[in-house]
Amino acid sequence: MYKLNLGISTDCFTYEWIDESKKQYKIVKLHDYIDAITKEMKENNFSSMELSAGGAWNLKEEEENFPAVKEFVEIIKKNGMKLNSVHLPFALPFWEFDSLDEDMRKLSVERAKWAIGQFEKGEPKYFVIHPGKIDVEDKEVRWKMMEQLRKSMQELCDSVDATICIENMSRGIMVNSIEEMLWLLEKVPKLMVVIDINHPFIDTPEDFIEKVGSRVKCLHVSDRDEIKERHNLPGDGILNWNKIIGALEKIGYNGEFTYEVSLRSKKYPLSLIRENYEKLFENYNNSK
Repeated sequence: MYKLNLGISTDCFTYEWIDESKKQYKIVKLHDYIDAITKEMKENNFSSMELSAGGAWNLKEEEENFPAVKEFVEIIKKNGMKLNSVHLPFALPFWEFDSLDEDMRKLSVERAKWAIGQFEKGEPKYFVIHPGKIDVEDKEVRWKMMEQLRKSMQELCDSVDATICIENMSRGIMVNSIEEMLWLLEKVPKLMVVIDINHPFIDTPEDFIEKVGSRVKCLHVSDRDEIKERHNLPGDGILNWNKIIGALEKIGYNGEFTYEVSLRSKKYPLSLIRENYEKLFENYNNSK
């Protein structure tokens, strides 16, 4: 029987409903819930979490916020949870590893090195990085930006004592295809991968997993529709979860099964996520 440990991203708890019928919500800061939610996670048999820099962890003023982040890590450990990964910022300036502006690219690398250096060695196990945030259709421009991304990842992997995982992206952002991902991995042997299962549109997520193989170290688990990424609960979308889990077993993946579902569109209590996880693996193992 194949089954993975259950994990979750703090990004799942960034939003609190004001009026669910109107889909109105507010952003909740991490310090408002980290203690209570880690205790509830333990009660629901979650084993690990990803500390995300999405709306909950604003690094606009990094030096002021990092002491609080260290407190979060201690709370996570105190409540019996494993910190599997930290997702570095991605929606703010200075996090553009694929920028054609060389000064911006270098600054992004330096900020990432600084942020990673604030954590103890080996805790977390992985650091997750988005390549950039710009949609680009022009193929010539894309490959110039891919070369900038290669330089950034090479510099980062060579200069920090930590495992860096690049995330596959959706839309027109860099590394949105197997072709681009394999090119990057060949150029930067130390670089590992987090597969966001609801991101691939050019390729299927199961093909992405199989092609990347042993370089897959983390997952972001959610579902989507035919139009765009949605970060819905698995089954609330169009993805084939038996094929996805089958691909994970085929490559020998034994890492965390980390949910990254969005409260912007749905309200998912931990108990429901736990039930969903159990059902996914039950269905898969019964199908073999």
